[in-house]
Amino acid sequence: MLWVPLGLALLLLGWWLPLREVYGVGAVTAAAGVAVIVFRISGGLRGTRPRPLLVATVVLATFAAGALVQAPRLVMSQSDGPYVWHSSRGTGDDRFGAFVDEVKALPHVLLMKTRGGLRGRDPQTGESTFAIWTKDGRVFVGPDGNMAVYDSDEIRYYSAAGSLLWQLAHPSGVPVERALVAMGNGTIVLRDCLKDSCVYTGHGPSAAVLWTATGAHRETQFGPVGNDHISSTLLRVAPTVVAIDPNPPIGEHATLIRTTTVRGADGRILGTTRGNATAVIGETVVLDVGGCQLAAVRGGKAIWTTQGLPCTKGAWKANPRYFEKRLYFKYFTDDEWTGTVTVGLDDGQWRATGPLQTDFDSRFLPHRTTGVAGDEMWVERRGRTLTGVDAATGQARWTFRAPGPLYPTMLTLGPGAVVVASSPGERLTELTGEHDACLITVLDARTGRTTARLVLPHPRNSGISGVAPGRAFIQGYSFVDGRDADGLLGRP
Repeated sequence: MLWVPLGLALLLLGWWLPLREVYGVGAVTAAAGVAVIVFRISGGLRGTRPRPLLVATVVLATFAAGALVQAPRLVMSQSDGPYVWHSSRGTGDDRFGAFVDEVKALPHVLLMKTRGGLRGRDPQTGESTFAIWTKDGRVFVGPDGNMAVYDSDEIRYYSAAGSLLWQLAHPSGVPVERALVAMGNGTIVLRDCLKDSCVYTGHGPSAAVLWTATGAHRETQFGPVGNDHISSTLLRVAPTVVAIDPNPPIGEHATLIRTTTVRGADGRILGTTRGNATAVIGETVVLDVGGCQLAAVRGGKAIWTTQGLPCTKGAWKANPRYFEKRLYFKYFTDDEWTGTVTVGLDDGQWRATGPLQTDFDSRFLPHRTTGVAGDEMWVERRGRTLTGVDAATGQARWTFRAPGPLYPTMLTLGPGAVVVASSPGERLTELTGEHDACLITVLDARTGRTTARLVLPHPRNSGISGVAPGRAFIQGYSFVDGRDADGLLGRP
């Protein structure tokens, strides 16, 4: 009589892992237990052992077990986490380039940058809300949700709903280096540099000039760029303030510590402080103040200066990774990459950890112990074991062990979600019929709880990106009904 509960327990265990062998044993055990119960009840009622009924029961139980064993082939090969939505690609507004390079989740829209344009989708339904064609440029998003498309020949300014507000051609005939450096409510700020001198111009409605300022040329990062390995840094949240070096030009490679003037996107001077601006993130300006230390100003006022930040041959100047709330940079010992330092942009507190992937261009994790940097969390890696660490405290919050070797190019950490691609081996091949299939697991970044799993038959044609707590944007060949599709996956 214990066969039935034992079989049901194995069924549930096999479904949860998912492990098809355990599931199959549970299906056969449960079916055999049901056959025995039916046989005994029927035998007790009739007083004899009805051999025809026994044979029929065993046959039916066998068919039932076979159906239960085959169920994972259909169900597990899709997903055991709910879709928020999914849709096929290759029609309608997807014709300008179906594969998504970058995804940015905003409260009112899910922005997707493709090879040929920008599209907006409703975060809850997946319905297309607008489609904007682009040639080869970046897309910047302002604090009001308005968007600026920066192409090689012009800038186009769109409302949050995707309507064109105005466009402005780049200067012609003059070797001017132009960049979009800030956006405000209804305004954008452009920087035009000729050799070592720059002119900053604020544009308002209909591209009208609202204000201008001059300054020396200095390389500065604008806005947090990218949150995962499919990122190509083409979709950025624009800063809301401008950092200007008001001093006379002294050469592009000058290393002197000078002063920086901070202006709002509307042109208001918010303050002047000592230090060379290295990045502008939202309303925060990060400054190099010398001695390998950093400082930050917000609203024109100093908010912190680091103490004891390790020197690393200027590596943080060459290749830092900025998120909305923190930055990361590599440090080296005897020319060998030995770890990563992260600094909180709110308080300037820093801490060191092991190697974390911070480069935009590198698509491969250097070795089996390299983790992934994130905004509120980072993920450490030891083989197939991942550990989520609170970036503010350095404390481990959760541990996850993948069921098979990891795909190094498909381990991503986005806002609120970790997406892991692994290869459990022959079991997955048996389910999908594809030798290179992989299992996608979506984890809540704060808790490590699994919110969804999905089998992708062709991971090389796929892209994954965490976009919200417990939710991930998935694109891949034939993961929905054998069709090429995009989808939002996971429990919130």
